[in-house]
Amino acid sequence: MRITFTIRTQSLLIFFLLGFHTLSAQDSPDKISSDRLISQLNLKEMEVTEYKAKQGNGTAILNMAYAQHKIDNPEAWENVKQHAEVNAVDLVFTKYPRHKKDWITDYDYLLNARVKNIMNLIPCLKQNKSVQWNIILQNKCVKEPEAMAMFHGAIVHYDKQEPKPIFAALDSAEIERELDKTPFKPIKSKEKAPEPTDGEKYRYIGFYDVYRILNGKLPIKDSLIFHVFERNPQWQDMLVVSDWTASMYVYGTQAVMWQKENLDNKKIGYFVFFNDGNKKKNDKKEPGKTGGIYSVKAEDTERVIKTMRKVMEKGQGGDREENDIEALQYALKKYENTKEVILIADNKSEVRDLSLIGGIKKPVRIIVCGTSEKSAIREDYIKLAMKTGGSLHTLTADYDNLHQLSEGETVFIEDVRYKLVNHQLKMITHMLD
Repeated sequence: MRITFTIRTQSLLIFFLLGFHTLSAQDSPDKISSDRLISQLNLKEMEVTEYKAKQGNGTAILNMAYAQHKIDNPEAWENVKQHAEVNAVDLVFTKYPRHKKDWITDYDYLLNARVKNIMNLIPCLKQNKSVQWNIILQNKCVKEPEAMAMFHGAIVHYDKQEPKPIFAALDSAEIERELDKTPFKPIKSKEKAPEPTDGEKYRYIGFYDVYRILNGKLPIKDSLIFHVFERNPQWQDMLVVSDWTASMYVYGTQAVMWQKENLDNKKIGYFVFFNDGNKKKNDKKEPGKTGGIYSVKAEDTERVIKTMRKVMEKGQGGDREENDIEALQYALKKYENTKEVILIADNKSEVRDLSLIGGIKKPVRIIVCGTSEKSAIREDYIKLAMKTGGSLHTLTADYDNLHQLSEGETVFIEDVRYKLVNHQLKMITHMLD
């Protein structure tokens, strides 16, 4: 919510601007450039008792220490910038000392430096002259410790913009002709327009439907992958290994959509998709030798989409078990220097090659898809998270440090109670309503 101020000063702005055009020859070109930018800003001054900064929809709080201009948390803007259009910036100071004659800090320089750093973080502010800039002075401080304890920095107010189509290149005539060759299999449902709440309702979709999801033409409501990634902004340099069979298409597609929206941040380095065997007969599938695993650099969106289609065409589902561990081993061998390993897993499928778990030497973050009130998280994935020192992630929660549980200790995971027995979590009972 935007804060409205009613108390205004008579001369604060004049005081702040006194030195903007009287720079000495020793001033740097960067500072002179910043001064010229500031002279063109839409500035207003205001005075308040105390400014209460609150992060929320439409606001990004940039913290700066007392009398300092460095932005301590640039990620506050980086996390929202993709679809944000700035409409106002509040620059918050403290009015200390209370009288101009006692001022020691060079506020002209401080204001210049803060504006410069904000513009470097948000370059569009250098050209957008319609943004409202507010200089706000807090006067609820008579001693320096009181001033130091108050908020200092900037609050960026923005409007959210609708994202553009995720992969416009797919609209080319050549690819459209290719799409026409792909048989369309409608979603099987008694309803005329089924609610797309999970992968089960997309079990029978083809590549054309994936294309429609990527471009926002086929809406999805089960936004599991988006929620998990947004809750964990600390994940960097990710290697995303995705089950790319039947009902999992809607989840892997979300990961690609999220990557495209965050392309500038380069959070996902590589995708690995696996289809459990490339149409191999079930009796021929051996742990570690099942195949159907493909990799691609995440930054090349067009190649990612082509790889997704290729893996779809080469696979056909088959039995319920999947070769998750083999896919993880393949991915880690090829991209051994990656920082975070993310597995997008199907909770409705067993892990075919769990016996190979000892070969995974990095923590695995497992996003468990297809859970419901009637189905607990499959113990295969709990074991994988514990044995690798990784974690489990659902629509609403993150379960970290499961490997640190003590023998006999109990824990609730998605309202199901587990107990650590002989180094394994065993389901005890569902939590009573």
